[in-house]
Amino acid sequence: MKFLVFLLLSFACVANAKAPLTKATLDLDWEAVPDADGYQLELVPKTGGAALRFTTDKNSISQQVPIGIYLLRMRSKETASGIYGDW
Repeated sequence: MKFLVFLLLSFACVANAKAPLTKATLDLDWEAVPDADGYQLELVPKTGGAALRFTTDKNSISQQVPIGIYLLRMRSKETASGIYGDW
């Protein structure tokens, strides 16, 4: 059902050519990592440019980002040490 809704929203945005769409909401969730109390996500634009970094204490994120194709990397923060793991 989400796929169908996405297609309908995409069609509606394309049909309204008066207001170009420059940002979209990125909604992600993932399985929680044991003993982690935070996560850091990095989105690297395929076309180059500065990476976007986000932090969250949940195993989900909802964030406005410029429309594009990205490489996504994520790492968790260990509760005991407070240190992020490797990318």
